[in-house]
Amino acid sequence: MRCPSPPGEATFILTGGVVPQNAVGILRTEHGSVRGDVLERNGSARPDEPSPHEHVRPAGEEAEAGSEALPAGVVLNPAQIALAAVCGHDTLAVLRAPRVSLLMTGDEVIDHGLPHPGQVRDTFGPQLPGFVAMLGGHVDVAGRAKDDLDDVVAAISAEPTDELSLARASGDVLITTGGTGSSSADHIRRALTELDAELIIDGIAMRPGHPTLLARLRDGRFLVGLPGNPLAAMMAMLTVAGPLLAGLRGSPLDEPGTVTSADAFEPLPGRSRLVPYRMESGRAVPSTHQRSGMLRGLAAADGVLVVPAAGCAAGDVVPSVALPWLAG
Repeated sequence: MRCPSPPGEATFILTGGVVPQNAVGILRTEHGSVRGDVLERNGSARPDEPSPHEHVRPAGEEAEAGSEALPAGVVLNPAQIALAAVCGHDTLAVLRAPRVSLLMTGDEVIDHGLPHPGQVRDTFGPQLPGFVAMLGGHVDVAGRAKDDLDDVVAAISAEPTDELSLARASGDVLITTGGTGSSSADHIRRALTELDAELIIDGIAMRPGHPTLLARLRDGRFLVGLPGNPLAAMMAMLTVAGPLLAGLRGSPLDEPGTVTSADAFEPLPGRSRLVPYRMESGRAVPSTHQRSGMLRGLAAADGVLVVPAAGCAAGDVVPSVALPWLAG
């Protein structure tokens, strides 16, 4: 309860305490001196101190009752959590980060050392957990299947009795690497058919990353099938896995940016091109080493050009996709 002070009198209060009803201002303790029963300004105080309502924080000055303090769909940071507490909320309804399982395929893939002829080094195991985290998900479990249809089906299957099953993690999304092509050694599509999955995306009109898949399994999980080539797979992560994970956690998608292309691109009928670039003198210069199996160009890139199927001229403004590891 706020009690009034008699006119011409001062009342001592602690920082954060209730201010008497008719107080005109507050003089900081270090700016005043008490001699007998008289309060005076000391040498640290301004001549006009305290000015009206100085150091007084009116209740409700930050937000009106019923106004929106936080919009839905944000990823909560410490300041927002503190704001919610100030507004009187003991709990908040939130969506957890989507849980992701990884399934790597490829008998020729090795996970350590330098590859010998006929082998390739695993690029997915080291980078996908971090990539998924940047896109708002969390990798719970990772496994590997042989280039064999039965093994791939067992690994994807939701049968908990199968030791290869990645369903043990009860995740929201299963990301597979490789095996999305149409050769006899590619088993992801056939496995999805055997499991009666709903194929949502069966290839994308882009390069690299054309043989990208998105399916919904019968147990409700989504499956993102990444191409086996490293750059193609990372483009699929940006264009398919990223939006999927954003949707699962209720976050809005970032709008593509635009950049001025330093180079001309010939038309490529029926396909957009995703081209890593470096910014030089205000223009986007295509990176070198950007074939679908290469990574040097993307590793040094500032973003990714989205070149339309009709191509573009040097100096044209074209869409661009931000790289999550450069965000902020």
